[in-house]
Amino acid sequence: MDEQESIDESIMPLVSIVADVVSKNPKAIAPGVGVLSKLLLKGQTKLSASAEIVSKITKKLENTPNLEYLDIWLQRLSLLSGSEPTFSGRMCEVVKDHDYSIWDSSFIRSKMNLPSIIDEAKIQELKPEISTEIFDIFNDYDA
Repeated sequence: MDEQESIDESIMPLVSIVADVVSKNPKAIAPGVGVLSKLLLKGQTKLSASAEIVSKITKKLENTPNLEYLDIWLQRLSLLSGSEPTFSGRMCEVVKDHDYSIWDSSFIRSKMNLPSIIDEAKIQELKPEISTEIFDIFNDYDA
């Protein structure tokens, strides 16, 4: 068995445990996805292997309460792994299609061209590992 195979085998139980915790505790969504990003980064050198794991995580968590919030975090994880699972929320849809309208503005007579809420430059700057500062429960949100 080569070194990469042993790493792959050792992170899968951890990924499963973290995904299970996230599925049962909505407060664990942000830190859980952060931990998953660290596990994927630690255990995977191939982008395709990370994409496969993210797809498995997404499938396991598809019936979780607070799914739209979870989908936002999972989409953040999937953008960097190269996987392209389908997410159901409006916020996730606008990342794929910048012309998608989150809000129903059909009651307005004139068409308004609002700027996109997605900053492509920020997406390009994302790093594979989600920083603990983003989901630190002791952070005062001063960032």
